[in-house]
Amino acid sequence: MRTNAELGDLYNRVYRDGEDKFFSKFSNGADVSEANQLVLSAVDWAGKRVLDVGCGTGRVAAEIAARGARFVTGIDYAEEAISKARKEHSRENLEFRCMTLEAWSEPVDCIISLGTLEHMDSPVLALKVMARALKDNGKVVLTCPCFINIRGLVWMTLQLLQNIPMSLTDIHFLSPFDIEAMAAEAGMILERVDSCDFSKGNGDQMLVDLDKRLQNALRDAGIDNTRVPRLLEWMAKVSRSLALERGGPLMGATGFYLLHKSN
Repeated sequence: MRTNAELGDLYNRVYRDGEDKFFSKFSNGADVSEANQLVLSAVDWAGKRVLDVGCGTGRVAAEIAARGARFVTGIDYAEEAISKARKEHSRENLEFRCMTLEAWSEPVDCIISLGTLEHMDSPVLALKVMARALKDNGKVVLTCPCFINIRGLVWMTLQLLQNIPMSLTDIHFLSPFDIEAMAAEAGMILERVDSCDFSKGNGDQMLVDLDKRLQNALRDAGIDNTRVPRLLEWMAKVSRSLALERGGPLMGATGFYLLHKSN
């Protein structure tokens, strides 16, 4: 498992080679996650000064700018991502900077950080930096993998008992109760919890995702992976029996969190 600083070179390679080849939210080159729409509908962006932490190639930042934000800054420490973001998106109220969250010092109304908190060395410290950057009544929108689902139970069993990572880049495995505790420590209040990508947590997309991840993770850990197909066959039957693809509100594979700064 790598530190956040060590991930910089990896992410530059990812964005240079094409993010759709690396991130599991892509299928046949298209982003199939439901997270972006959940994020975009969570806040009235009109007139807001917004910071996107870990903006990648800038799609969500550009969409927020198009929805009437006063100004949006997307930051990422991967130079390749920022280079592509600048080429692909151009608006007067939008900019992209290659920098770290710790270097940010300007006050903003809202911060978004999508699929990044689990990669940071200290999520609590990251939230504290975000809280300091927020204006009064400012909000933070987060997404990260959620593990209160069939997929999550498999991964947390492997991680907690055998310390087997889910990927080369995931440092933390965060659930709603973890986010709530960290938000409180950072001086913020968890206002809303939700999830999306239910099929990836419990249904057909889960089986595709686990087939790849389990094979790789067990192999890298030196554990026999030849029985993975038998496990997935059994999990497919469980998934159909429980009919959880649209289960409880927190059973999606992607967790959504809306926080606000406590005064």
